[in-house]
Amino acid sequence: MHFICRSFSGNSESASQSRYWENDPDDPSLKSSKGHLFALININSPEDKDLSSIGHDISYEFNQTYYNSEDHLDILSNLSQSIDSILKNPLYSEYKIDFLTAIVLNNHVFLATYGDSKVIFKRNDKISILLNNIDNQIETISGPIQSEDRLFLLTNSFFEKITWKKIKQFLSDSKIQNVEENFLSAIYSQENQNDLSAVFIEIEPEQDIPMVETNLETNIETPIEEVPFTPPIIEIEKPSSVFIGNHETNETGKRRKLSLFIGIVLIIFLVLSLYFGYQKNKSNKTEKQYQTLKTEIQTQIQNINQTKSLSLDSAREAAINAQQTIEKMVALKVHQDEIESFNLQLNQILSQTGSSDSFTPDAFYNTAEISASLQFNKMIFNDNKIYLLDSQNGRIDYLDVINKTTKSVVSSDKIKSAINLAIDKTNLYLMTKEEISLIEKNAVVSKIDLKNVNPVDFKFWNGAAYVLDSENQSIWKFNPNSTGFSKAQDWLKNSAKLDQLAISLSINGKIWVLHQNGSISPYLSGVKSEFKPSQSSQFTQTNNIDVTQQKELLTFVDNDNMIYLYQKTGELLKKFNLGNLKINDIAFNEANNEVFVLCDDQKIYTVKY
Repeated sequence: MHFICRSFSGNSESASQSRYWENDPDDPSLKSSKGHLFALININSPEDKDLSSIGHDISYEFNQTYYNSEDHLDILSNLSQSIDSILKNPLYSEYKIDFLTAIVLNNHVFLATYGDSKVIFKRNDKISILLNNIDNQIETISGPIQSEDRLFLLTNSFFEKITWKKIKQFLSDSKIQNVEENFLSAIYSQENQNDLSAVFIEIEPEQDIPMVETNLETNIETPIEEVPFTPPIIEIEKPSSVFIGNHETNETGKRRKLSLFIGIVLIIFLVLSLYFGYQKNKSNKTEKQYQTLKTEIQTQIQNINQTKSLSLDSAREAAINAQQTIEKMVALKVHQDEIESFNLQLNQILSQTGSSDSFTPDAFYNTAEISASLQFNKMIFNDNKIYLLDSQNGRIDYLDVINKTTKSVVSSDKIKSAINLAIDKTNLYLMTKEEISLIEKNAVVSKIDLKNVNPVDFKFWNGAAYVLDSENQSIWKFNPNSTGFSKAQDWLKNSAKLDQLAISLSINGKIWVLHQNGSISPYLSGVKSEFKPSQSSQFTQTNNIDVTQQKELLTFVDNDNMIYLYQKTGELLKKFNLGNLKINDIAFNEANNEVFVLCDDQKIYTVKY
């Protein structure tokens, strides 16, 4: 029988700790007699202290007690006895401990809980509460299970805050991924996540194991039927008579043969006992080592996620160090699926903190399909089209991102000195050091004279052109009029001046100016606003800023081929290291939550955020 398991827990305070573990014994005899264990505990302490080691000790002691228990006891008695031994241990007397345990064996499930806990059962479209433990006593129940049954073990705090209605709704979703995402979202939306712990188990179909037919009715009024456990009986046939020959027919010969037979049996039994004892000790030692490392990696990941908000560099370094813990876990050759989950979490952190080893952008389009001789160095995105500028060969093309068709827009010697492109609604403009021109009907038409202006970048907003002039430390505005555009007007008020190292701008109501050292200055109505990044970094060179129109995000690139993604509140969300891919330009595709990246290999990549 196979399972899909997911554990959920909120961010606990120092005085509270949740721990989930499972144990599927490697020893065939234990597997057939004691079954597959799923366990969740919630520990509360009267004072602040590190409870991670306490949780590990309890899980280890529970495993030892249960799997080493007397074979004559049934499963529910073993579970109850194991829980009771923990509760009576003086080492844990100061703690409040909630237990939720399940054993799956021979198409049956055996459940035991203690403290504030519930067990919810789903079969087909019926969902019921099997156990509702609110008293300080051990509650047990058992019954048959079948393919696609779902069990949900949770604390009462979880039930109270998420609500019965939402739990039934989430458990009814056919997709496991949706179940997981819905519960995690519900947990992390809570201000107080203390004691929010749960385990989700689904029985996977398995063709070679017949399912138990049952008329089980799953509702609150008629809970799952109690079925006592009977250990499997192994019948051993007596050996039949063996014909040895006529060499010895007297009583002495018979006794000698019997003694020899008994001796051989005892030796075989001794060897088998030693072997299985060795394997059991080895398995227990391995499991203990694994649980220690599991606690370590869980703590590391939790600390790294907290560090991310303060320093992505520190988080990346910590994640790299945490990979050593993963390597130790892999070497134990147990719980590989769980290890892979931890490794995936680390890789996600690494990709978001600037590690090139864990991040590869998605290839979107190779511009060599347009022409191998072209060298596109700038791009803009608008209305599902990417406009590409090749200022070396004097050409502009566009790429339809939906069907990936391309078309030449214009070719002209005027374009060979172009600095950048911009769009005003559907009008495409080109800027050189001398002028801003409109691209129409396969022609370049001069519109704005940039005399006495030293342009480095430009954008259009509400019909007006805004030109960044780093040398004169200004932003020039050209308003539309009946004849075309007005003369240059200094858009900055109160004699404000830009940093001389301003290199790029983008507009979404505010004008966002990127400086060479990586600092960003927002301006509203000609007046500088505040932008305080949560993590300040110094750069030797940056280029190309872009902002979203709706989701309050901005991104820019540095010359180390790193893409930085900020909230407009100043929080650095992520940074992506493109390694050896030198970045020419970037552009938001806000509808798909991605950034288009034009690199010097003449390919366009996408970075999801």
